[in-house]
Amino acid sequence: ADKEGFLRSERSLIQTAGRAARNLNGSVIFYANRITRSMKLAMDETERRRRIQTTFNEANGITPKG
Repeated sequence: ADKEGFLRSERSLIQTAGRAARNLNGSVIFYANRITRSMKLAMDETERRRRIQTTFNEANGITPKG
């Protein structure tokens, strides 16, 4: 994924990571020689969403199952 282009855009990488995240044992590994702009943006967006979800869970007394 170290070359920008088809299925390597920020949006595509976020979608792929989201699909993996729906599985309890899912994980995402980007194989690349360097971190591209799209990869960095996708990782930043994932972290942003994780912080929002964690804050919501804590405010509402929700403990994720799994």
